[in-house]
Amino acid sequence: MQERLIECTYEEANALFKSNYVDDERMSTFDIPIGNNITYYLLDILTKEEFLNIHWQFIRETNKLNILSEGRKLKDNAMAFINSGYNYDDLNDETLPIPENQWFDRCQIIHDEFDMNKLGIPVLRHFHKLDFRKHLDNLYIADGNHRLLVYAIKLLLDEIDFKPFKVIYLHYSKNRTM
Repeated sequence: MQERLIECTYEEANALFKSNYVDDERMSTFDIPIGNNITYYLLDILTKEEFLNIHWQFIRETNKLNILSEGRKLKDNAMAFINSGYNYDDLNDETLPIPENQWFDRCQIIHDEFDMNKLGIPVLRHFHKLDFRKHLDNLYIADGNHRLLVYAIKLLLDEIDFKPFKVIYLHYSKNRTM
């Protein structure tokens, strides 16, 4: 997979990210991370298996789904959702304050209006931010969790076919300087 990495500058990566961002509400306030220890790459996710093996976030807003899952990968969480019989609203945690208790509402909107052309450009990094090896195992979603979860669910339900897509990959290193 390393041969598919195309290095780019922060400015190029952020411009591409913003020009393809699908959530207008956040677009004006969100940039990809910047740092003198980050190298920015474009990467094509070419296979369904590769995509479903990306690690999904475990945050308090997603705990109801995380508890059902047997792992931390997109395929594990998507299968947990499918097998639970829940809908997205069932997974919102009412004990959390607004807007955290509405995390899965965005998934429902994406699901209802799903369009592969609106997937945007998700941002990935290593599962462990301090993993400085240059490899593409154990990728983690830094931005795009709602969209990629819905995409995984639709794939596993055979509602759509997999289509390769582009991501921005952030490689953290110990000593990189600009």
